[in-house]
Amino acid sequence: MRNIILCSLVLMAFSLRSNAQDISVERSQHPMVTKLTATWCPICGDEAWDLYKNMVNDLDKQALVVAAHSSTTSRLYSKTAADLLKNAEIAVSQPWFFFNTRRIGTATAAMNEAIRDSVQANNNKAPLGQAGLRVTFNPETRVLTAMGKAEFFQGTSGEYYLGLYLIEEKVIEQQANRGNAVEHRNVLRASFTESSFGKQLVNGSLSAGWFGLASGSITLDANTTPDQYRVAAILWRKTDVRYEVVNTHWTDDISFGTTAVTDLRKLGVNLEVRGNGSREGVSLNVVNPQAFNRAQITVFNELGQPVQMIYQGNLGAGQHQFNLPTTSLSAGWYVVRLQTTEGQLSQSLIIP
Repeated sequence: MRNIILCSLVLMAFSLRSNAQDISVERSQHPMVTKLTATWCPICGDEAWDLYKNMVNDLDKQALVVAAHSSTTSRLYSKTAADLLKNAEIAVSQPWFFFNTRRIGTATAAMNEAIRDSVQANNNKAPLGQAGLRVTFNPETRVLTAMGKAEFFQGTSGEYYLGLYLIEEKVIEQQANRGNAVEHRNVLRASFTESSFGKQLVNGSLSAGWFGLASGSITLDANTTPDQYRVAAILWRKTDVRYEVVNTHWTDDISFGTTAVTDLRKLGVNLEVRGNGSREGVSLNVVNPQAFNRAQITVFNELGQPVQMIYQGNLGAGQHQFNLPTTSLSAGWYVVRLQTTEGQLSQSLIIP
């Protein structure tokens, strides 16, 4: 039973890391700008409304700019927004503007200038790490799935988390002092993970080039479409006091289609690694009831990198056996994957 659990965990980790190879991470530095607001707040719909709207337009490429409704009586309330604001410096009323977790001020020209100066200074810093995103929407199930990859460009130590967030770019809702049906911009809606601060990536030391992954899914309401949203990733560092923003990244590039790959076992295919756990006499046995015009059998290391091609070509219906040379493989965990145009099937491989 223990071996079965270990193999399952390895295959899950491999799947995530294999998918991570397709996620690019740019060397950029972007802070977070947050407006604490509420739909019932009259002064939130006054000068603060226009200042925030200008920030959304002017800083769209420089910072993650969001509106956070933490009041449970606000018509755009979000538990995730409330959690993130509890993590920031204390503000006892609306509206307030924050740079990362630091409270800057209310709707004043001085606040506006301080925010913009802070964003520019932050953009000029060399990033410690950054995140990349891949987002897919399944129109059949209405499930929006986000995968985030956080990569570190410098060696460091600490407790780091990767959070994934759903942001609605335009919401028609009432706003005190504005009207009953006005356009709210970049409203923070939800976290893709159970914790509002995402998944813990590491607690300790790491070297440059290290990366970690987080993923999650949200089912969209029937009356919304994916083009109303963007997805954001926030790389956090947990300190004794709070979670501090390290970097942010966001995208509105959402691809359509199913995220799942057909498991060939559903088609009656079986892939067996014989001699597993040995360095000699290791072979693969494949049984496939139907023929595949294009088939490929590849060995991947635990980082999801291909290290050996076993077979490539047509695969007729029946039983097939392939030798698996192990002399070039160092000791460790590997995954053997059979991939066809109809789907794929993986098994773990242990080299002592």
